Amino acid sequence: MSLADIIGTISFTVFLRITISQLRIKKNMEHKKSRKNKLPNYVSMLRVKSFCAFAVLLFTLYSADAQSLKVGLVPIGKVDEHHINIVKAGIENFYRAEVSCLLSTPMADSLLSTYSDPKRVSSISVINAKAVNLALAVQIYRKYDMVVGLTDSALTIGKRLMSERILIRGLAADTLKTATISTFKLKHESVTEEIFIENLTKVARHEIAHVLGLRHCYSSDRCLMLNGMKFKNTIPEFCSACLEKIDNRLLR
Repeated sequence: MSLADIIGTISFTVFLRITISQLRIKKNMEHKKSRKNKLPNYVSMLRVKSFCAFAVLLFTLYSADAQSLKVGLVPIGKVDEHHINIVKAGIENFYRAEVSCLLSTPMADSLLSTYSDPKRVSSISVINAKAVNLALAVQIYRKYDMVVGLTDSALTIGKRLMSERILIRGLAADTLKTATISTFKLKHESVTEEIFIENLTKVARHEIAHVLGLRHCYSSDRCLMLNGMKFKNTIPEFCSACLEKIDNRLLR
């Protein structure tokens, strides 16, 4: 339960108790004439408290609505906890989202890609991003708006991998409300830890945006939503054109 849910529950309880107290006092006023002069002031005080509690409740409901994006984060196989924390922070610091870390999903054979160049990639496990997105879709139920898979293994876009050159950083499936992110290619592209953190953050935000319906950007040469070929030019922010296309209530 989020903080907004807790505050909302408390506010509603207080509002309900005050309302019940008002009804009881009103009933007593009809039968106890001797307290006629004292009760109205007490009733006024309760009305003020009731109004305040109701105002807090409305504010809480508004806040809960603004922070309505619930994301499930699923490690695929064994994933470095540091990488999980980077992705979680990268999403929550950018989107109005609550990220829940779910149980790890084993790297079953059904999630792996086959390849025709064993001399180049025989030493690594290569995951089929489309198969992972499909498998993650069953974990959404009604609890999450989307589910994101995270792996430290190599990732490819389909079942068959011809060479390491077509390994990808991530893949989203907006119709399934899922996305898969890999740190494998990013680790080879990032010369420092700081660059790796920024790159992983950019990929996480990029794939979330795809799930939310945003497409690749052709209005800027620095936007977060540039396609993968221009990844080095991207920044971890939307350009003005993409900001107009996304629901700003989902952004911090």
